[in-house]
Amino acid sequence: MDVVKKLHSQIEYEAYKRCGIKHQTANDCIECCSKPYFEQIAIDYTCPQKRKIYVARYAPAYISEIYSALVRTPKKFICAMLEKTEINVASIGGGPGTDIAAFKKWISTKIEDNDSLEKVRFLRVDINEDWDDISPKLINLYETSHIEFEYKKIVKDIYKQPINANSFNSFDVIILSYVISEMNQDEIYLVAKHISEVISEKTLVVVNDRPQNLVKQKIDTLIEMIGGEAKIIDPSERDHCGEFYPDEIYNMVGPTIFRKSIRYNVLVER
Repeated sequence: MDVVKKLHSQIEYEAYKRCGIKHQTANDCIECCSKPYFEQIAIDYTCPQKRKIYVARYAPAYISEIYSALVRTPKKFICAMLEKTEINVASIGGGPGTDIAAFKKWISTKIEDNDSLEKVRFLRVDINEDWDDISPKLINLYETSHIEFEYKKIVKDIYKQPINANSFNSFDVIILSYVISEMNQDEIYLVAKHISEVISEKTLVVVNDRPQNLVKQKIDTLIEMIGGEAKIIDPSERDHCGEFYPDEIYNMVGPTIFRKSIRYNVLVER
């Protein structure tokens, strides 16, 4: 992936030696990006180094995970979606734009000349503003001449505020990737309520997250509250993401190359 190669050339791998804000147990920039995740501590992405490393390490696998969940979408829903001239897609906790990249990659394999779909309007909802320098590099991947893509981002805490923004009253597709695992039980109830408020007559909800029992329980609670029929993809032992790293980048970045998440493709009908 060219984005990874370009970011690798911009990463200062020795910056940790003069950094005064690195994670206290990290020995280098790579660990500063990964250790808070494994220690289940909220990760601060204000560091531009960390944002670049995050995308180089994880973006190809995360895009592949979400894409593989979208592949399970019922054919009737796809046909109905392609008969519309315009659809709305929400990326909740969209971060660097992996959700949007995955959806664009998937929809580009479905659209044909005789389909009616002309525009996809994306709303990226995130609690922080720090990804704006990186996100265009991923969001602008997988362009297709058949569809016009429109992007909007709002900075919002979805635990406390409704999702809907001006001109986005409901969504055809809602994607939550590595978001549910960060929530407590009370927050799950609030987010489920806010998602329910923006579900259309038929909405596809895609959830991609850690395959841990506690996380699965949270996802089950969310699905039960919003309703819908779920197709579940459990992680397999050697499920390669399909992107290959040059040795130089692989050795420096230490990327995730296997799809390790549990994925849910949930069709909600009102």
